[in-house]
Amino acid sequence: MAGLYAALSTTVFDVDPQKHAHIDTWASMLSIYAFRALITDYIIEIKNPSGPNGELNFEKLKNAQPAVLNTLQTINTQLAERDFLITEQFSLADAIILPILGYHMQLPGDLNLLAEFPNLVKYYQRLSALPFCKGVLHTAKPLN
Repeated sequence: MAGLYAALSTTVFDVDPQKHAHIDTWASMLSIYAFRALITDYIIEIKNPSGPNGELNFEKLKNAQPAVLNTLQTINTQLAERDFLITEQFSLADAIILPILGYHMQLPGDLNLLAEFPNLVKYYQRLSALPFCKGVLHTAKPLN
């Protein structure tokens, strides 16, 4: 973690109290609601299928999709005219959502819902190439 702060040469929080509060709000939303929709209810089913004989439970995935799509749309809209999620620099909110998006980037075929959200894909590709993100994000092999 110290290497991350050194690489940024700033903090993941903003010095402006209003921006700091905005980052904190988004960080809370992402770590609770986005994590639940994107990881707990979707990725975990793909990584650890709960269907008969260890197969994917497609009903569970179908039920999770509205929340997944709504969450991805909210973030995609937020990124429409900005390079980072909240401020003009990398923040705690970016640090929370990047690894979550990383799991989704690795999903095969119809399970990968990111094609509908071009801002998210560009954002992930751009930020995952930053020096302080390389080696932290898992980009090598698809989930199955």
